[in-house]
Amino acid sequence: MLTATDKTNIQPVLRVMPVLPVSTIGQPTQDLAFRATQFIKGQDYFAHITAKPDANQNLYHVNVEGTLLKMELGKSAQVGQTILLKYMSESPVPTFMLAASANAQANSDTHISDAGRLINHYLVDSDSQTKVAFQANTVVSHTPQIPALMAHGLKQALTNSGLFYESHLADYMQGGRDLSLIQQEPQNRHMHAEGAQAALVSQQLAILENQRIVWHGEVWPGQTMDWKIKVEDQAPHAEHAEREAEAPISSEITLHLPQLGKVTAKIQLVDGQMRIQLQADQRQTVSVLKQESAQLAQAIQNLGQKLSGLSVGAYE
Repeated sequence: MLTATDKTNIQPVLRVMPVLPVSTIGQPTQDLAFRATQFIKGQDYFAHITAKPDANQNLYHVNVEGTLLKMELGKSAQVGQTILLKYMSESPVPTFMLAASANAQANSDTHISDAGRLINHYLVDSDSQTKVAFQANTVVSHTPQIPALMAHGLKQALTNSGLFYESHLADYMQGGRDLSLIQQEPQNRHMHAEGAQAALVSQQLAILENQRIVWHGEVWPGQTMDWKIKVEDQAPHAEHAEREAEAPISSEITLHLPQLGKVTAKIQLVDGQMRIQLQADQRQTVSVLKQESAQLAQAIQNLGQKLSGLSVGAYE
């Protein structure tokens, strides 16, 4: 029970609507000059809920660093609970933000569903998948000498990998994808054991979070390839102020060829402009690539692509 002395220290405040953590919880109408001298803007203060005068209301007495205030904290608040408040401003009235509950875990009645725990498990596992390549199980193409078929095969290798399964399901529901194509993906082929399925889900979450795909597979019989695709962070440009520009996409392909050695092609697409950088670890290969670079540039432009740059060099 509050003593007469305690009651004189309680100053009237505006009702504080119950909110979620990290939301504004109160604007107590204390003597503004007095409050401004007591609290520092941006400072965190531990506050202790000392009493609930009326059981039918959600008003509580809250001790903030020795100052007793009234706040409406909602039904989840409990007498004896410690909360963390951040002092935001003194104008037009002192305003606090609820940062956290110091003993929220002990007082929490929140329960995580089985589905929530499963997703959390996959999210934790996805951290280990960020640098792990997706392993393709089938050969991309048996006709690498035909560029159009090779490009189509690479596209299908990603499309049918199962990494975009849920997106493809949404397309199917809207009439944008045939059921036969959905049935070709790993989730609908009886090749996935529980461990393989879990690894695929973890890789999906890693891709979603990092906007990056790392692929490894056999592009033609006997020849493997590493392939990285990433959506780059979009830097603001003045010329894009009136329209939303597409995010830059980078693609990096690395092959270890029998005669040319290690060769990497880095391709970046920015606003419809393509920039290519070719690297090789053998001097003779660098020379050959430089000799053929003009023909490559012309072939790219003949396909309707806008080439903003093409460079050839050795690995740094």
